[in-house]
Amino acid sequence: MKLALAALLALCACGRSNEPAQDGPVPALSRSGSRWQVSRGDRRVFTFTNEAGKVKWAKGGETDSLFVSGVVSDPKEDARIKTLLRQSRHFRDLVNRLSRAGYGVSPAEPPSTGG
Repeated sequence: MKLALAALLALCACGRSNEPAQDGPVPALSRSGSRWQVSRGDRRVFTFTNEAGKVKWAKGGETDSLFVSGVVSDPKEDARIKTLLRQSRHFRDLVNRLSRAGYGVSPAEPPSTGG
């Protein structure tokens, strides 16, 4: 899983205005609005998208972000994820930092439509 994520990151350009425009399809990691989940062991601790917005913390409160929005669902992980978010310069940087910190990062299942 980590090797696949690393390969995807190596091919990804996050589409920031200071990066060159891409020709052709945008990799999944860069696709605006793509959903990702972060896990610690078998626990899902953070679900997010790569769109500017707010990160809501499990212990309450929220933080504005220029490149991510989401919800931390495990209060034990609030401080660590908050630190990684604060240190990150852009979306791909956050994903790399989460992975290096031992979190699993994977595409999130789309929400069910209740059918």
